[in-house]
Amino acid sequence: MSLERKEMKRKQKREEIISTAERLFFSEGYDDVSMNDIAKDVGMSKATLYLYFDNKDSLFFAVVLRGAEIMKSLIEKEIGTVEKGIDKIFAYRNAYFNFALRYPDYLHIYNYFISGRFNLTRIVDNLVMKDVIERGRKFAMFPATMASSDENERRIMEIRKDILILLINSIKTGIEDGSVDKKIQIIEMAILIKSMTESSLNMPPDLVKTLEIRGINSKKYFLDINNLLNSLFKS
Repeated sequence: MSLERKEMKRKQKREEIISTAERLFFSEGYDDVSMNDIAKDVGMSKATLYLYFDNKDSLFFAVVLRGAEIMKSLIEKEIGTVEKGIDKIFAYRNAYFNFALRYPDYLHIYNYFISGRFNLTRIVDNLVMKDVIERGRKFAMFPATMASSDENERRIMEIRKDILILLINSIKTGIEDGSVDKKIQIIEMAILIKSMTESSLNMPPDLVKTLEIRGINSKKYFLDINNLLNSLFKS
């Protein structure tokens, strides 16, 4: 068997392992799944499984990455359908909401990834946002690489960075075309929008229940926040 064919078979087996882990993480949650469980479902020994992934975290990050890539693709596509900056901002929020509806399991594990359960500071410690500039990546300049012991983990954080840059540049476009108040603090507003969007679909159950008692479902709450944000953008 040629080296190329061996590598192809290894990649196929790796994807099979990720798909198996994905199914288990979706159904049982991260904490209740072990490497033994995954190895058993794949049909290999745990020792063989460790030849593909260093630990359970690494496998979990591979699954989260799948969802993060889908999320980014949806956001890029939605933002690309509109011209005005203000419309791009709400296109981002709509894309995130649609991602949550279409891929709730991916959203759940993505939220778990950013919940504080994992020590992401070792990645973001060297992620520095510099002064606003007019070229390159415009408003957000980051190091080309981030320190990480896991490539999938690093790529997830890169995707989060890329999405933030999309928001930053959407706000800049809005300031340029007049749809966003020029007095808006660009970086702060981008982080506010991203934080509000992510947290509004990951609320604690007591807050969800409080809204439900008042007849406010997740979609209405999301749209109401859109109206609030819209008022903030007006000069």
